Amino acid sequence: MKTNRMTVLDPLHTLNDCVGKPARVLLPCILDLHHEIAAITFVAYRPAPNLAERLEEDGGPSREILHCAEDLHNRYGVGFWDSILNIGLRRGELGSRFVELALIHDAAPDEREYRFTRSEVLAGRHATLLDSPPEGYGVAISSRVHLEDGSIAHLPMLDFRCPHSAGAIAMLRSALAAMGQGQGVLVRSPRSYHYYGLDLVSERGLTTFLARALLAAPIVDARYIGHRLLDGACRLRLVAVSSKGDAPVVHEILNAHHS
Repeated sequence: MKTNRMTVLDPLHTLNDCVGKPARVLLPCILDLHHEIAAITFVAYRPAPNLAERLEEDGGPSREILHCAEDLHNRYGVGFWDSILNIGLRRGELGSRFVELALIHDAAPDEREYRFTRSEVLAGRHATLLDSPPEGYGVAISSRVHLEDGSIAHLPMLDFRCPHSAGAIAMLRSALAAMGQGQGVLVRSPRSYHYYGLDLVSERGLTTFLARALLAAPIVDARYIGHRLLDGACRLRLVAVSSKGDAPVVHEILNAHHS
């Protein structure tokens, strides 16, 4: 699909001003880069139990497997489910119920979508939702944007699974370049990093992007990609469910000419 690519780098100065600030400040900059965007979608969500909680509710694997899995996850960042699956398979202690739990993709009845027009976002009217979400809900931005011509496009988004370090940043730059990502934003979350691509892609293009990203697992969160493919859109959290949660912060602006 044809979109306005960032051939003029002047807007990057504005993006650079976002570094160190909450990810929500990126929204007007994205609109400034893509005048064809007519509306942005936000999702207020009530989190479903994560896999560890589901396993615990269901009786779960043995305490020893759980302990080993948690140790691998905490020490080396190995995915919790990946650890349980591998340990359980090797010991012959993993029942089919655990696989069923891992494959659950909630239709999310406790989600609410909010669409804000370009002018509403630029006027800051979306701030009410971000500052005062429904009780018990977090807020994420969806990759799905509505264009002036009535079509749908997406902002590529990824959730990474690597600890904070200069080495991790260098690795993520290389991985994103290998995925064909030109310009984007790395965002630091409490546990790892997220990515916002700044070149719009079609719905088909989003599927291709996610498929390529999946090849980089476990650098990227494979379960995140699975859920996003099922949803047909990506999303990244802007506001945590609990007021204790730290808001994701803009870490670095990436572009095709990054050294």
